[in-house]
Amino acid sequence: MKNEILYMVTDMSSMIQRVERQIDLYKTGIIPQASLQINSAMSAYRVNKADFMTLLDSQMTLYKYELEYHQALTEFEKNVASMGAAIGKQLFGRGEQK
Repeated sequence: MKNEILYMVTDMSSMIQRVERQIDLYKTGIIPQASLQINSAMSAYRVNKADFMTLLDSQMTLYKYELEYHQALTEFEKNVASMGAAIGKQLFGRGEQK
């Protein structure tokens, strides 16, 4: 039983770290880059260098990345809660966000 709990905690810890890196990547790289792409597409659209579909595609891409970011946040919170249940202790204070 002790080994099983230790395995669960180790596994959850690695999942938490993986999702944490993924969240950081979305927050610092992917989403800001997609926002820059929208700005670029908007500028090109205003001077008739790009069509509306290009602009719309850029916006949809940003929405997709934001959705994936929030899904990763949800997965992170679930993993933290599962680990807390496994060790019998709340890991973060209520309302604290990553």
